[in-house]
Parts: sequence; C-alpha cells; structure tokens
Amino acid sequence: MRRSATSSHSSAAGRDEIETLFEAHGLVNVESDPLLDLVAAQAQRMVEEGRERRTHRRYVVWGDVARLRAGG
Repeated sequence: MRRSATSSHSSAAGRDEIETLFEAHGLVNVESDPLLDLVAAQAQRMVEEGRERRTHRRYVVWGDVARLRAGG
C-alpha cells in the first residue's frame, strides 16, 4: 500500500522532515518531488491575472507500507 502527502510547508527543511516522519512511521521507499512545474505554473497564472507574484514551496512525499515477512 502506498501512502502520500502534499504540503506547502514554509520551512526549507520541511520536505526532509516529512520524509523522516514517514520513515519513523514504518514507511519504506520514501521519495519526494518538489513540484517545480506546479510552482512555476501558479506563479505564471498570478502574473497573468494581474496579481502579485508570490511563490510557495510545494512538494509531495510518498512511501510504501512495509510488508511483514512470512514466519517473522
């Protein structure tokens, strides 16, 4: 089973903190993506709408639930 979360955490270390939290809860193969294309598209849209360009850090983190081994 795969679990995921998205965030717009304001801390630069936020992504690493979420990855560590996932691992602490037993998830394996934890990875993340900073969603740079989404951030760029949102900034572009703000400019096109005549709004002040503000960017936010966004990312998604995911991992797999570890499976128990038979007999263990």
